[in-house]
Amino acid sequence: MQPEDWPDFVASAALRGAVREMAAHAVLLRHQGEQIVLGLSPDQDHFNRPQMLNQLAEQLAGKLGYTPRLQIEIVQGAAPADSLHQRNSRERDARQQAAEDAFMGDPDVQKLVARGERVVPDSIRPFDDQE
Repeated sequence: MQPEDWPDFVASAALRGAVREMAAHAVLLRHQGEQIVLGLSPDQDHFNRPQMLNQLAEQLAGKLGYTPRLQIEIVQGAAPADSLHQRNSRERDARQQAAEDAFMGDPDVQKLVARGERVVPDSIRPFDDQE
């Protein structure tokens, strides 16, 4: 597995709870044999606990076919690839910006704004985020 494969792997791994959050915030630094080295940013260091690593290894075993030996390194600066959390945040931000651009670009909205009407801040949501 390569670093860029980690986000899709985590998304498809059916992880649960805090272990899923740890894996979603981690980046894959190295995968050699049964050894997996994950990177966490300093602000995510609270995930770096032996119990969390053991739980993650157990949950990954079903998908990998073996129980990996996991190690965490704290990554300063740029990581080799995005984490699942970073990728999802970037995609969510892009959808939000596209929704705002489409709404504000609508001729009827532009007419209303030109007449002095205001758009309520944070009221525009991407269609796929509606509940």
